[in-house]
Amino acid sequence: MRCRRPFHRATLPPAGPVFVSLPLDDWARPVDPDEVGLLPARRVRWAGAADPDLVAELAGRLGAARTPALVVGPEADDERAFPSWSSWPSGCGPRCGRPRRRRAARSPTTHPLWQGVLPPSIAGVREHLDGHDLVLVLGAAVFRYHAYRPGPWLPEGTALVAVSSDPGSAARAAFGDAVVGDVAAIVPQLLAALTPADRPQPAVRRQPDAPAADAAPISADALFATMARVLPADVRLVNESTANTTQFWAHLPIRHPRSLFFPAAGGLGFGLPAAVGVALADPGRPVVAVLGDGAVQYGVPGLSTAVQLGLPVTFVVLRNGGYGALRSFVAQLGVADPPGLDLPGLDAVRIAEGYGMPATRIRDGAELAAALACTASTEGPRLLEVPVVTETRPLG
Repeated sequence: MRCRRPFHRATLPPAGPVFVSLPLDDWARPVDPDEVGLLPARRVRWAGAADPDLVAELAGRLGAARTPALVVGPEADDERAFPSWSSWPSGCGPRCGRPRRRRAARSPTTHPLWQGVLPPSIAGVREHLDGHDLVLVLGAAVFRYHAYRPGPWLPEGTALVAVSSDPGSAARAAFGDAVVGDVAAIVPQLLAALTPADRPQPAVRRQPDAPAADAAPISADALFATMARVLPADVRLVNESTANTTQFWAHLPIRHPRSLFFPAAGGLGFGLPAAVGVALADPGRPVVAVLGDGAVQYGVPGLSTAVQLGLPVTFVVLRNGGYGALRSFVAQLGVADPPGLDLPGLDAVRIAEGYGMPATRIRDGAELAAALACTASTEGPRLLEVPVVTETRPLG
């Protein structure tokens, strides 16, 4: 009975982890059959559709907007919601995304209306949304920030409406209207009520160049362009290379639901154990975890779990010899060469081999492409260490 409650709670929106604490002798105690006899047949379901008046109001606001924008977040990243919002009509504005949660949903990133991800600062979000008179947020917190660039929340003249299943997130927001309900149910209702609007289309976002990956160290752009070219279409990606997030999104498309997992606010230590969990949940789809060499150190025992269970995970460790994201943080504060951010001598290949995992240090682009191309057919886990060029970019 104790485990049935968290099971139902975890599957209700917003779905996610639930902490379960059990007394030491709980499993050793007998249970009266009458106490649990009705539990197997019990169902707990979410029925959070919008009423017709609310649908008409939202559709009216979208129809009257001159330059609407759509921001999509993790609650739309499932098999129910993904097909609806990814077919959003082009006359209803460009699409942006939010990467700063456990899961991040995206429209196909090759779509001409795709405008990239929102940056993690107040000023950055405001600048990204400049020129839009209405912003519709589907299944995302409004908003999550961790780079300090303060200022007004929204551009002048911009209104915002957020649709989310999380009442806590809706209550915390400092601006905009909120609708608490089932994103997967409300989006089709809105689509049925919308009529095409005669409004100018945004400029098509230019696809980035795909530089060649030559001898190591390899640029992050070249690495991710190679991944986009050779990885199987159904791969699940786990990204904890926070120093290279901009390059990651510039090249890697997300075409299917539940295909990207990313740590909230870039917290260290998420990626390696998350990749193990993702593979445990669905070992039928290969998992590629993109990890910084510093981030790996926070979850090393997960390598042993992947080996023992034979999980289909490819750990791609980007070796730049330091905490690149933290360098970017302090650079924005005007601090040069802070101590403690260098990580000399780390050897992810030898660490993986110590846990019995096959591991390779990539020497050039051809070797990288060949190693990634066999991701779908590789049995069990492996680790690829890729020396990358150190870059410092602004975060917000």
